Amino acid sequence: MATLLDYIAWRGDLPFSVVPFNEIDALIFCQISYLSFDGIVSESFKTQHLLSDVAEQFFSAKDFSRRSDTGVMINKLSLQLLRDAGASARFGKSAVCAYRTQFDYQKEEQFCAVTFLPEKNTHSLHFAALTTQSSAGKKISTWACSILFPHKKMRLSI
Repeated sequence: MATLLDYIAWRGDLPFSVVPFNEIDALIFCQISYLSFDGIVSESFKTQHLLSDVAEQFFSAKDFSRRSDTGVMINKLSLQLLRDAGASARFGKSAVCAYRTQFDYQKEEQFCAVTFLPEKNTHSLHFAALTTQSSAGKKISTWACSILFPHKKMRLSI
Protein backbone atom coordinates (compact mmCIF):
# COMPACT_ATOMS: atom_id res chain seq x y z
CA MET A 1 0.00 0.00 0.00
CA ALA A 2 1.29 3.43 -0.90
CA THR A 3 1.99 5.99 1.83
CA LEU A 4 2.01 9.78 1.99
CA LEU A 5 5.78 9.63 1.51
CA ASP A 6 5.22 7.60 -1.67
CA TYR A 7 2.77 10.25 -2.87
CA ILE A 8 5.36 13.00 -2.43
CA ALA A 9 7.94 10.90 -4.26
CA TRP A 10 5.42 10.32 -7.08
CA ARG A 11 3.75 13.75 -7.33
CA GLY A 12 6.18 16.02 -5.50
CA ASP A 13 7.60 17.39 -8.74
CA LEU A 14 4.19 18.63 -9.97
CA PRO A 15 3.15 22.07 -8.72
CA PHE A 16 -0.44 22.78 -7.76
CA SER A 17 -0.83 24.74 -11.01
CA VAL A 18 -0.42 21.44 -12.91
CA VAL A 19 -2.25 19.05 -10.54
CA PRO A 20 -4.77 20.93 -8.37
CA PHE A 21 -4.82 20.67 -4.58
CA ASN A 22 -6.62 17.50 -3.50
CA GLU A 23 -7.57 15.43 -0.46
CA ILE A 24 -4.17 13.74 -0.23
CA ASP A 25 -2.44 17.12 -0.19
CA ALA A 26 -4.79 18.18 2.62
CA LEU A 27 -3.95 15.02 4.54
CA ILE A 28 -0.22 15.76 4.22
CA PHE A 29 -0.74 19.24 5.63
CA CYS A 30 -2.90 17.75 8.42
CA GLN A 31 -0.17 15.33 9.42
CA ILE A 32 2.49 18.05 9.33
CA SER A 33 0.28 20.26 11.52
CA TYR A 34 0.90 17.92 14.48
CA LEU A 35 4.54 19.07 14.65
CA SER A 36 5.71 21.96 16.83
CA PHE A 37 6.42 25.17 14.91
CA ASP A 38 6.69 27.45 17.94
CA GLY A 39 9.17 30.23 17.22
CA ILE A 40 9.36 29.24 13.54
CA VAL A 41 5.92 30.18 12.16
CA SER A 42 4.26 33.41 13.25
CA GLU A 43 0.74 33.67 14.67
CA SER A 44 0.10 36.40 12.11
CA PHE A 45 -1.52 35.83 8.74
CA LYS A 46 0.66 38.64 7.37
CA THR A 47 4.00 36.98 8.17
CA GLN A 48 4.33 34.01 5.86
CA HIS A 49 7.15 31.51 5.43
CA LEU A 50 7.76 28.97 2.68
CA LEU A 51 7.33 25.39 3.84
CA SER A 52 10.84 24.66 2.56
CA ASP A 53 12.21 27.31 4.95
CA VAL A 54 10.02 26.11 7.82
CA ALA A 55 11.32 22.56 7.36
CA GLU A 56 14.92 23.77 7.27
CA GLN A 57 14.44 25.80 10.47
CA PHE A 58 12.63 22.92 12.16
CA PHE A 59 15.46 20.45 11.54
CA SER A 60 18.20 22.93 12.44
CA ALA A 61 16.51 24.30 15.58
CA LYS A 62 18.54 24.19 18.78
CA ASP A 63 15.61 22.43 20.45
CA PHE A 64 15.22 19.87 17.66
CA SER A 65 15.30 16.94 20.09
CA ARG A 66 12.24 18.38 21.89
CA ARG A 67 10.45 19.19 18.63
CA SER A 68 11.17 15.78 17.15
CA ASP A 69 9.77 13.92 20.16
CA THR A 70 6.33 13.17 18.76
CA GLY A 71 5.36 10.84 21.60
CA VAL A 72 3.36 7.68 21.12
CA MET A 73 0.30 9.22 19.46
CA ILE A 74 1.86 10.99 16.47
CA ASN A 75 3.42 8.98 13.66
CA LYS A 76 7.22 9.26 13.76
CA LEU A 77 7.19 9.47 9.95
CA SER A 78 5.65 12.96 10.29
CA LEU A 79 9.22 14.25 10.57
CA GLN A 80 10.20 12.63 7.27
CA LEU A 81 6.95 13.89 5.76
CA LEU A 82 7.90 17.47 6.68
CA ARG A 83 11.41 17.00 5.28
CA ASP A 84 10.17 15.49 1.99
CA ALA A 85 7.29 17.95 1.57
CA GLY A 86 9.58 20.91 2.23
CA ALA A 87 12.07 19.66 -0.35
CA SER A 88 9.42 19.03 -3.03
CA ALA A 89 8.35 21.41 -5.78
CA ARG A 90 4.71 20.68 -4.93
CA PHE A 91 4.74 21.62 -1.25
CA GLY A 92 8.00 23.51 -0.70
CA LYS A 93 6.72 26.79 -2.13
CA SER A 94 3.52 26.69 -0.05
CA ALA A 95 3.31 29.55 2.41
CA VAL A 96 2.79 28.78 6.09
CA CYS A 97 1.35 31.27 8.58
CA ALA A 98 -1.02 31.81 11.50
CA TYR A 99 0.39 29.07 13.71
CA ARG A 100 -1.12 28.91 17.16
CA THR A 101 -0.85 26.21 19.76
CA GLN A 102 -2.39 25.87 23.19
CA PHE A 103 -1.33 23.30 25.73
CA ASP A 104 -2.91 22.57 29.10
CA TYR A 105 -0.93 20.02 31.07
CA GLN A 106 -3.52 19.62 33.82
CA LYS A 107 -6.40 19.03 31.41
CA GLU A 108 -4.11 16.88 29.25
CA GLU A 109 -5.16 18.80 26.15
CA GLN A 110 -3.36 20.25 23.20
CA PHE A 111 -4.79 22.17 20.27
CA CYS A 112 -3.12 23.81 17.34
CA ALA A 113 -4.09 25.64 14.19
CA VAL A 114 -1.94 26.51 11.21
CA THR A 115 -2.63 27.90 7.75
CA PHE A 116 -1.00 26.65 4.58
CA LEU A 117 -1.35 28.52 1.30
CA PRO A 118 -0.70 25.89 -1.37
CA GLU A 119 -1.69 28.17 -4.24
CA LYS A 120 -2.05 31.87 -4.69
CA ASN A 121 -5.39 32.99 -3.26
CA THR A 122 -6.12 29.62 -1.65
CA HIS A 123 -5.95 28.96 2.09
CA SER A 124 -5.91 25.57 3.72
CA LEU A 125 -6.59 25.82 7.45
CA HIS A 126 -5.55 22.87 9.58
CA PHE A 127 -6.59 22.14 13.10
CA ALA A 128 -5.08 19.40 15.21
CA ALA A 129 -6.02 18.29 18.69
CA LEU A 130 -4.38 15.75 20.89
CA THR A 131 -5.61 14.61 24.27
CA THR A 132 -2.90 12.64 25.97
CA GLN A 133 -3.22 9.33 27.66
CA SER A 134 -4.07 9.38 31.35
CA SER A 135 -2.43 7.04 33.85
CA ALA A 136 -5.46 4.74 33.48
CA GLY A 137 -4.89 4.60 29.72
CA LYS A 138 -8.01 6.57 28.85
CA LYS A 139 -8.69 9.97 27.30
CA ILE A 140 -7.07 9.14 23.98
CA SER A 141 -8.39 11.38 21.23
CA THR A 142 -6.34 12.52 18.30
CA TRP A 143 -7.87 14.28 15.32
CA ALA A 144 -7.03 16.69 12.58
CA CYS A 145 -9.18 18.48 10.07
CA SER A 146 -8.61 20.59 7.03
CA ILE A 147 -10.71 23.39 5.57
CA LEU A 148 -9.89 24.65 2.10
CA PHE A 149 -11.33 27.87 0.82
CA PRO A 150 -10.51 30.37 -1.92
CA HIS A 151 -9.17 33.64 -0.66
CA LYS A 152 -11.59 36.52 -0.66
CA LYS A 153 -11.43 39.70 1.28
CA MET A 154 -12.20 38.44 4.78
CA ARG A 155 -10.76 38.63 8.21
CA LEU A 156 -9.80 35.55 10.13
CA SER A 157 -8.64 35.28 13.69
CA ILE A 158 -7.43 32.42 15.79
